[in-house]
Amino acid sequence: MKSNNLIRFASIEEHKESKIGKDENLEPRPECCIYRVPKELRRVNEEAYTPKVISIGPLHYDNQEFAYLEKQKIRCKREFSRRITPKIWEELATFIQENEQRIRNCYEEITSSHLQNQLEFVTMILYDSVFILELLLRFSECNSVRLKPRLEGYIALDLLMLENQLPYFVLQELFKIAFPKTSASLLFISCEFFDAHMPIDSSLNVLVPDDEVEIKHFTDLKRHALIKTYISRPPQSTFTPDIHCALKLQDSGCHYPEETYICDYINLMDSLINSEEDVNLLADAGIISSHVGDNVKVAKMFNNICLHISLGDKCYRDVLKELKAHYENPWSHVVATLKRVYFNNLWRGTATFAAVLLLILTFIQTRDHPGTSGLTGNRPVIHPLTRAGGCRCSVKPASRCALYFRSRVSQAFAQPTWTTLFLDWASPHKTQQAQPAKSSQRSNTLMPQLGYRLALLSPVAVTERKAIYKDIYLSLSVRCGN
Repeated sequence: MKSNNLIRFASIEEHKESKIGKDENLEPRPECCIYRVPKELRRVNEEAYTPKVISIGPLHYDNQEFAYLEKQKIRCKREFSRRITPKIWEELATFIQENEQRIRNCYEEITSSHLQNQLEFVTMILYDSVFILELLLRFSECNSVRLKPRLEGYIALDLLMLENQLPYFVLQELFKIAFPKTSASLLFISCEFFDAHMPIDSSLNVLVPDDEVEIKHFTDLKRHALIKTYISRPPQSTFTPDIHCALKLQDSGCHYPEETYICDYINLMDSLINSEEDVNLLADAGIISSHVGDNVKVAKMFNNICLHISLGDKCYRDVLKELKAHYENPWSHVVATLKRVYFNNLWRGTATFAAVLLLILTFIQTRDHPGTSGLTGNRPVIHPLTRAGGCRCSVKPASRCALYFRSRVSQAFAQPTWTTLFLDWASPHKTQQAQPAKSSQRSNTLMPQLGYRLALLSPVAVTERKAIYKDIYLSLSVRCGN
């Protein structure tokens, strides 16, 4: 059974939408460029997106933690009054009133009920703008009335936070109205100020006043400085491989949808960093510079910073492919191992080179004198000696073989070669000539003992050695003849 008390759509609409103004536009305007950080990102690191000492703009306007610097804004306004006339003050206020709606459209939302009032909103924009201009002018003039260095550093960091921004066109126009005849550039002064207070080189000085870039706010200024040195690459295929972390590689709401350089770079670093060892490797290579002091925190920061961001990879897609191909190449692992094990410092590299050189010289000597190879050469064959009249010598084959072999070795060591020269030069002690060993054996030993270190024999020693071998041979011939 149908009820007679039907609720009409107009009543439903009025009940739901009475909380907001009928003329309020729920979609962001084209000028919108200042947003609140999404809640998912804030949960990862709340402090990274929250101002520390000062509130600029409407998003943190009601925060009582910044009451101290609200008084400082009034002091800066009084100091700024010494630079301009009352007429200029009227022009500044008029400019903000005429551009109120444009300024409001730059913000994603303005939730403070106080700022719905025009006077409150214009006052906030004027005092925040004058505070920033006075701060920059004091810095550029090296004014002794500047804030404490530590406080000024915190303010510089807060001025770069996305939720703590004023539209840059407001600062630019107010600067021109206040100082129409000055040759100074607000862009140049701003770059110098942030360069001086960044804990890491921010490279903002790459921007010059003549650069034709549209700056939306100070956060956007920082972005322009970072991508200024980016080397554009030609478009690559859409396939992007998964890459390994830096340690393994060693062993082997966006306003610029086509220019996601910063996010893509963070995504690349997130792929490279998995642990503290990866951070150490990249820091040693000069790729990253950390002032945190704890590389574990740096690794955690990179691993968490991209958790809730939809990222592209076209800016570094070819880099990822090259890294993947390098890691899968087995020769890359071989070369990396050689560098790490044998050439990781000057002394070990020198020792490795000397060892390789010695092996090469030894190989050359073996090739030039193949009979001295001993173990690898052909075993020498000595035909039996004959008596006078055709009788065979009584010397056993093993003795004849040993005699021949020792004779050949002695002749080889008697010849000056590159190997013996190198060994003699490398020895820390003076080389001594080989002397016959003292032994209790009989005097008719076939060969002197070879239990001495290798040395380069003098010509006189070589002549004496040959005479000894000749006497041994004649003695054996006489015995065989008998």
